[in-house]
Amino acid sequence: MGGSNPYIQRVEYELPQIADAIRFLPKGQALRVDPARSPHGDNGLPGSVLDIALAYGIDIVIEISAWNRNLARE
Repeated sequence: MGGSNPYIQRVEYELPQIADAIRFLPKGQALRVDPARSPHGDNGLPGSVLDIALAYGIDIVIEISAWNRNLARE
């Protein structure tokens, strides 16, 4: 189910203007990202690292530190 959180204010942003590279660890997957040609998905702000990773099929794994497990659920 998609939508927007009514409690979070909308953020104004600008798409990047120049090509850049991103390396995703620990697998070392590297992407050369050209903002004029990059696909944009439905997650994160357009042009964000989350948006780029998911558009290219890169899995994002978030690990919760042991000291924080009582505050967050995996």
